[in-house]
Amino acid sequence: MSSLEQAMTKRESRSEDSAARGWGIRIAIVSAASLLALCALAALSLRMVAAGRGLETHHSAWLVEDSWLGFLVFMAVCVVAVLAGLMWRLLQQRREALVWREHEAKWADSRKRDG
Repeated sequence: MSSLEQAMTKRESRSEDSAARGWGIRIAIVSAASLLALCALAALSLRMVAAGRGLETHHSAWLVEDSWLGFLVFMAVCVVAVLAGLMWRLLQQRREALVWREHEAKWADSRKRDG
């Protein structure tokens, strides 16, 4: 491979790395902005419920009618669903670790007998 080809290959890989890094930064910024907007909406709905206006309806950007209390219930259900998913995953990892240990013990025993 000539030095020109090597230089072009290095240049292409650097531009791909910087493009991938740029997308990662953009995704992080958009995710942070979305999370901030969700927290702001939750704070607004908490203020409305505390002021006694929780059953008033509002229209979202997609013209869906909902109440402030309904939004808070939705947020609570989402949090419970995420926590349940995390618990399920932790239990699955624990089961996988136990199965892995059992198989390692069986393999160690068979290796001792064979070896």
